[in-house]
Amino acid sequence: GVCGCWQPQVVTLFDVRVVDTDAKSYVQCNVEAVLSSAEHMKKMKYVDAVETRHATFIPFVVSVDGVLGREARMFMNRLGDSIADMWKKSHSEVKGALT
Repeated sequence: GVCGCWQPQVVTLFDVRVVDTDAKSYVQCNVEAVLSSAEHMKKMKYVDAVETRHATFIPFVVSVDGVLGREARMFMNRLGDSIADMWKKSHSEVKGALT
């Protein structure tokens, strides 16, 4: 986990999942729906562990094509904001480098 990612002195736990959204089982599905479903499954899997540790959790879900799930996008935006502030760079410059 990472301490201070979302809140000071609070640990944030991550779990990464890479999804092949081109797989036959997803052929009829919208990419965003597949990624959202994967995020939901991760949250359900770890809800007890997160609560026990009084932590926050980010299911970092990404497709094999590099499409980020909603939670991963939010994290990357937050990371970009933090780096931009720390390095005194424009937010767009830093976020462009992260993608």
